[in-house]
Amino acid sequence: MKIFMLFLISLALVTLVIYLLYRLLDGIYDRRVAAYQNKLLKNEVDEVHNIYLTMRGWRHDYHNHMQVMKAQLTMGNLEEIHTYLDELEKELDRVDTSVKSGNLMTDAILNSKLTLARRQKISVDCAVKLP
Repeated sequence: MKIFMLFLISLALVTLVIYLLYRLLDGIYDRRVAAYQNKLLKNEVDEVHNIYLTMRGWRHDYHNHMQVMKAQLTMGNLEEIHTYLDELEKELDRVDTSVKSGNLMTDAILNSKLTLARRQKISVDCAVKLP
């Protein structure tokens, strides 16, 4: 009988140790997953912020671009206007807006990812539908 009781107590202790290890490892895993998700989210927010600043800066400069082109046109410098427009087009390629869902955050993230894929010559077929 004593051996049986000792066996039950040992079994209970082993079960308790296994349970405590499981809880400890589960907590470590949860913290690592949460940290990784936070890192990904921060990267996305930073990327969206950079896109927003780029777009905002370009809109801010739009008036100045128009003034430069009008001045070049007045002076008859068509080749300079052509070169200037080529440079502006290169800038626009950096902020590609092929997704226009109406949700600015979603649009910025998806357009950013699509632009990255295109730069890597990865073909992407994208359809966006938000509720």
